[in-house]
Parts: sequence; structure tokens; C-alpha cells
Amino acid sequence: MSKFINDLGRRGFFLKKTPSPGNMPGLFTSPSEMAKRCQPGSVVLILFAFLLFNGGCGRKGPPVPPETIIPPAIKDLKAEVVRQKVWLSWSVPTKNGSVFDGIEGFEVFRHKAGDSTEICSGCPIPFSELAEIKLVSLESSRIEGNAVTFYDRVEPGYRYAYKVRVHHESGGVSNDSNIVKVSP
Repeated sequence: MSKFINDLGRRGFFLKKTPSPGNMPGLFTSPSEMAKRCQPGSVVLILFAFLLFNGGCGRKGPPVPPETIIPPAIKDLKAEVVRQKVWLSWSVPTKNGSVFDGIEGFEVFRHKAGDSTEICSGCPIPFSELAEIKLVSLESSRIEGNAVTFYDRVEPGYRYAYKVRVHHESGGVSNDSNIVKVSP
């Protein structure tokens, strides 16, 4: 500590002349005077008080999870039967005229019912997940411009219903698309 104090004296931190009483009180005239006045315990106490009152930053509160963005639902799902396949197509959701940012992929749901199976009007259709379409790997689908196309192999004698959901990279999932029904 004395080396530090001597270094301060060499840099001109201390007054060369003793100030008159009442003029500039509290300044040290020499390193030895500073060493006499500042005890090591008081330096630790001042440092502790500083850390106690300036220990954090920001506002205290519970942690906040990252924002989940809900993408818009698909509104133009269409289905067309060609031979033993149902071709589904829809537009990629947009916002202000451009593709909605952060779309990770799509989830396609299907309901398969025999000709004799009746679903009451107003009752929910029991869908099951058919496929997950990731934009990084398009297996049984393709994207051309803003349109996504997906096909499903179907069997004659059954009725099918489809819906699609959009997945966002933040974990948000859209509402269901419109439902399309086909009978091959």
C-alpha cells in the first residue's frame, strides 16, 4: 500500500504546500499523512459499502421468458384428388406483403373415416398428425414462390379431412387452418 501512496505523491496528487486552515480541508499534504489517516480497515469498509449499495443493475423481479410469437393461421388450404393421392396446397403466411418472418415449418393433420362413419354436425373432428414439414428439409412437399404443396397417399372407400398449423421458431403455433374434406 505504501508503494501505491508513494506513486501518488510522485504524480503530484498531494499538495506541495500546506493549505491554510479552512482552505481545502481534507486534502493530504504528504503520503505519510495519508497513510496515517486511512487505516486498512476503513478502506475495506468503504469498499464493502460501495458494493452493498451498487451491487446490481436493472430492475429486480422474476425472470421473464422469451416472447413467443404466434404466426397467422393458413386461410387458403385447398385439396385436390389425383389418382391415389390428395394434393394439399396453401400459401405461406405473410405480414404487410412479405413472408412472415421466423416460420420454422408446418404441421399437417388428417382425419380418415369410412364411408359409413358419421360425424355429427358441430362435433369436433378427431384429427391425428400426419406430417411435420420443416422448411430446411422438404421431403413429400415443395415450395414454389409463396405456395406450399404436400401430397398424401389415400385409399378408395374412405373420406378424408385435412388441416394445417404453422410453427414459428420462437415456439409459437398458429390456430388451425380452414378444414378441407375429400372423398377419393
